[in-house]
Amino acid sequence: MCHRHGPQARAERAPRALAFINPHPTGIDSMLRSTPAFVLTGLLLAAPLAAAEGTATAPVFVSVSGPELQTLMQNWGYRADLGTDDYGDPMITSGAAGVEYVVVFYGCETPGGLRRCTSLTLQVGLDLANGIDMQLINDWNEGARFGRAYVDIEQDPWLEWDVVVEGGVTADNLERQFAIWNRTLGSFLEAVDW
Repeated sequence: MCHRHGPQARAERAPRALAFINPHPTGIDSMLRSTPAFVLTGLLLAAPLAAAEGTATAPVFVSVSGPELQTLMQNWGYRADLGTDDYGDPMITSGAAGVEYVVVFYGCETPGGLRRCTSLTLQVGLDLANGIDMQLINDWNEGARFGRAYVDIEQDPWLEWDVVVEGGVTADNLERQFAIWNRTLGSFLEAVDW
């Protein structure tokens, strides 16, 4: 098991909880102890409603179409050329850090005539004249928190990033995913000396 992520490491990082009960409560302690539970429960339940009142709720995507993601990406400042893959699913070609990558759509269905998909893979492959050493890719994978790198049959490096939409994400969350992808891609390109 990896020494950085095993149960012992988690236990070493876990904060220690201290319990302290004041036998002579004053201030907020006194108020909380003397207030009936149903009043406190009502206040706790009403707080999120009061905070949400007057604020717009961001739309939540549980699936996304090619045209929707294309529009989002363009609004975020990315190039987004929409096409289809060999299976008839949407595919977007974009670029960052001087290389072109594709957004491949998975889990696609066509309710009401529009192809909607529940997950995405951002993918880039680099064609190197002499390929790359597998150990370099292994080292990058070990140090990278996001993304998955591998070497194809021609010893060329690839980087992939999965995004799950199913279950619900907002446009802000998707935008953050793409921003992290761009940083991860830059790190990967530097590691493979592109």
